[in-house]
Amino acid sequence: MGKTRLDQSLVSLSLFESRARAAAAIKAGQVTVNGITAEKASMSVSSDDNIEAQAAHDFVSRGALKLQKGLAHFDYDVRDGVFVDIGASTGGFTDVLLRHGSARVYAVDVGQNQLHDSLLRDRRVENMAGVNARHLAATDFERKLDGLVCDVSFISQSKALAGLAPSLPAHAWVIALIKPQFELDKAALGKNGVVTDADLRLVACDDVSRWWQRQGWQVDDIIESPITGPQGNVEYLIGARKSA
Repeated sequence: MGKTRLDQSLVSLSLFESRARAAAAIKAGQVTVNGITAEKASMSVSSDDNIEAQAAHDFVSRGALKLQKGLAHFDYDVRDGVFVDIGASTGGFTDVLLRHGSARVYAVDVGQNQLHDSLLRDRRVENMAGVNARHLAATDFERKLDGLVCDVSFISQSKALAGLAPSLPAHAWVIALIKPQFELDKAALGKNGVVTDADLRLVACDDVSRWWQRQGWQVDDIIESPITGPQGNVEYLIGARKSA
């Protein structure tokens, strides 16, 4: 019986529209083969194998799966809280916060006209399009912030959150995406801007962790994102709480 890669098989079975989507679902633990959770997209399967996948997500963007994993791991409280979403884009992280019971989300992005229509209509969301997070502090928001989520590109996390991180109140929490390709020097990048060296990725994570600690935060953990970045870059989620 012929064998094929699991991600290819998922597309052939019309369970996902692309191998990239299939691979992301596998990484998120949403695919089983013969009742066992699959771990690798390259796993060989045959037509005799029982392949099952969870229903495709219904968030406004696939990026929401990153924060979903982060909240499941860090178990931070969202209900009735007020949060700022830095690098909101379409609003995947904002969507997740609302579904977990957030009372208010400030969706900040330097770009324009990106936030999903459903979020634009939601009274709990304040669309802060065209705003550069580098110039923000916690005092710029009408309501006291309980936490921050962040997914930014082409800028170091420490630069994007330079004003917000030190100004958030005690006991606030953060879940932010670490993108090694934007934390390391260009010399560390391989072809197409990919950080292939796992040790260098750990250096980037350690640098970000130490930066948060210098801002007065307790870092709880750093975990791998369930979704890779452009060109397959491995990315990470950091969770931290502001010290009293």
